[in-house]
Amino acid sequence: MDNLVFRCAQTGANVQVWLAESTQAEPADSYEAVTCPACARVHLINRKTGKMLSDKNTNKDKEA
Repeated sequence: MDNLVFRCAQTGANVQVWLAESTQAEPADSYEAVTCPACARVHLINRKTGKMLSDKNTNKDKEA
């Protein structure tokens, strides 16, 4: 199992989740749906970077 830590967008808390190991090579921009134990919502997390999909969109908005 893989350990993943990310920041919940709703609560701002650092959250640790365990994910099953992937058996296939994944592209760098693939995201996995994770149920957040802090807010009980589903977040899309990049397994390689630990960043949420919403973080990617927020950064683009700041650059514009």
